[in-house]
Amino acid sequence: MSVRFEPEPPVVVVTIDRPDVANAVDRPTAEALADDLRAFLDNRPVAARPPARVRMPRILRASKQALKAMSVVEAAREIDANGEGVLVFRDTETAAITVLYRGANGELTLVETEA
Repeated sequence: MSVRFEPEPPVVVVTIDRPDVANAVDRPTAEALADDLRAFLDNRPVAARPPARVRMPRILRASKQALKAMSVVEAAREIDANGEGVLVFRDTETAAITVLYRGANGELTLVETEA
């Protein structure tokens, strides 16, 4: 079912889950949503529907890398030099474990962790 009703007092969460059609609402989904809303407004019980099972993506490749200490600039140079799209390193300025990756658009994104 693409409509989930999850009572979590004092809040009730109603979720429309149809990612395959950008969460557009078809007639059966609209009817299920309307039925749940009417029951809720009339103080009638609404059966909670469990979330749909989510299929986890497969991990296609795994690698182990030594955690190197380097600056962000050095990390960017290393990504360019080795052709990898992701680099995990210890930032020499903050001592935080940091991730630098190249997105599909070619831009580099920096993810800094907190202790």
